[in-house]
Amino acid sequence: TNTRFSFTDKKSGESMGNILRALIIEDSENDAALLESELRKGGFDLYSRRVYSSEQMHQALKEDIWDVVLSDYMISGFSALEALKVLKENGKDLPFIIISEKAEEETAVCAMKAGAHDFINKGKLTKLVPVVSRELNEAEVRIKHRAAELDRIQSEEKYRYLVESITDVFFALDMELRCTFWNKAAEKLTGIPVKSALTRKFMELFPEHKLVSDSLRAAIKNRKPFFSKLTTEKDGCVSNFEMNTYPTEHGLSVLLRDVSERKRSEIIKCEQLEMKGQLSQAQEIRLLGLLTSGVAHEVRNPLNAISVVLEALFQELGDNPEYLPYKEHVLVHV
Repeated sequence: TNTRFSFTDKKSGESMGNILRALIIEDSENDAALLESELRKGGFDLYSRRVYSSEQMHQALKEDIWDVVLSDYMISGFSALEALKVLKENGKDLPFIIISEKAEEETAVCAMKAGAHDFINKGKLTKLVPVVSRELNEAEVRIKHRAAELDRIQSEEKYRYLVESITDVFFALDMELRCTFWNKAAEKLTGIPVKSALTRKFMELFPEHKLVSDSLRAAIKNRKPFFSKLTTEKDGCVSNFEMNTYPTEHGLSVLLRDVSERKRSEIIKCEQLEMKGQLSQAQEIRLLGLLTSGVAHEVRNPLNAISVVLEALFQELGDNPEYLPYKEHVLVHV
């Protein structure tokens, strides 16, 4: 990190300035001392190390943490352009400032194209502190930007992993109902691959459900969740879905849950209940029939016996008119 630190001397109470860790690439000890002096005068609490070869620079980058690299453009056996390569090889993004005896425009352009952040003439070292301060601030901005970008990428990866792990059909639509995300379950359901689905409108992805588009637009406009039931047919197989739609900052997130199995279970359950009811009714009728038959049997046997006795009695009485009405009445009702 390039965060600046300030310290205060406990005895004097005076600020000791900002700590600066500077790697100086210079074969001249005197020139390096001039740079160090200028930085201290500028208010930096300096920690520096002078190197003048590729090997020394590699070692310094591995052993210490640095805030800035100050390099002469050309020293014996080692140039600023070579130093830039070493910096990149070590994966460091540090302010790299070239300090040269001759600040020719062509040389400066070449250095900047190679990756240097600025180019200063050794005869104008008063520019050193402002340039270093500016580059340190810009480096800090770059670090924060990279950290934010990394967080964004990680967040997107987590989000992508989450939605890809969903076994239900999941896709996202923008404000114009164009597809911005299409998971594997959606691809499997429709047969439309991700590359073909992206940027296509909902009605193109689900042409049999064009009327749902109006409800989706209303959900975007009102910023309210939307629920609907959909039925799709593929290869002669009918599937039932529950569609849950949630408004987002950029449009809609849509989740289609396959409830076909649940629907089939409900139908089977209803059929079983109906069949059970029918069987129960039939059983009741059968039992009633058996009861009626039993009662009739129990009643008929005594009546038969009574009927036989009465016939015998009336035979003995003969055709006496006095008993004839009684005989007809009894025989009719027995």
